[in-house]
Amino acid sequence: MRILLSGLMFLVFSSTALAQPGPPLRREMARAGFLVGQWEGEGWVQFSPDGDRLTGRASGEGEAVLSGLALSWKSRVGTGDRELSENAVSLRFRRDSAVFRVTTHAPGLTLDGWARVAECELSWGLQVPEGQAGAGQLIRYTLRVDAENRLTEVGERSEDEGLTWVQFSGAEMAGKSGAGCRVSEAQPARTGGEER
Repeated sequence: MRILLSGLMFLVFSSTALAQPGPPLRREMARAGFLVGQWEGEGWVQFSPDGDRLTGRASGEGEAVLSGLALSWKSRVGTGDRELSENAVSLRFRRDSAVFRVTTHAPGLTLDGWARVAECELSWGLQVPEGQAGAGQLIRYTLRVDAENRLTEVGERSEDEGLTWVQFSGAEMAGKSGAGCRVSEAQPARTGGEER
């Protein structure tokens, strides 16, 4: 009985130790640390290719969450109390597949997509599911931060499986907090495999 109990305890503690995220996971997530901070500026949204370009105040906020194991990103373009565009994204590194992934949140909708982290840049995207406006389209966002802590956000869509892209949103924002991008040795990008 004592041997069985000892063996069971060994399995529980071993599996718990193996499930704990270690330094390699935090090191991968630290590559997206340039997005931790707050930004404000101007932005625009164009809901259809022949529609009006709507402009407004833009804001963005990135926060390391879960002790650095994920990153939460929120951005908004609006005029006063009118929302023109709002994004909420969580970024994580998948240890099992060694790639970055995102989950994006919108009212009544949560979608998973690919992500790519490069030096001072995050790109992420997804395919709009059936039953939603723009079903089948590919959507991608690119966020870049420079050494002066200025952030550029570009939203694009493709209706031909990524052969051509049309910009539908953009923002230029100055950092209120955060360190900006510290250019170091180039690091290889890791993608979720669905980037087009």
